[in-house]
Amino acid sequence: MAVASISKNLLNKLVIAFVDATGSWSVNLFKTYLPKKIFLKIVSIPSASVTQPEDGVFWVAQEHILTNVERVRRHLSTSSSCEVCLIGEEDVLHVLRDCPFTRQLWELD
Repeated sequence: MAVASISKNLLNKLVIAFVDATGSWSVNLFKTYLPKKIFLKIVSIPSASVTQPEDGVFWVAQEHILTNVERVRRHLSTSSSCEVCLIGEEDVLHVLRDCPFTRQLWELD
């Protein structure tokens, strides 16, 4: 499965933007942006449910990841580098998909 490049508009969306009105993942919105193995792991995670309030608490906490890129934008840090791999800028995509250490985690079974 080829991985498409991700638009800045899509990168700024919240988790809830990838869930349909029934509370299921809107897989067509993101499946082309991830390797198949990672995609399958993500869709195995239950999406936020409107019928179970405790799900909402979890997903509200997960909507934003305070990355180093975001810390620099907020003037909380001077470095946007990933402190784990020391290779790239630590944005959301790097944390969830591109960091070599994250890739190793996705490979665990």
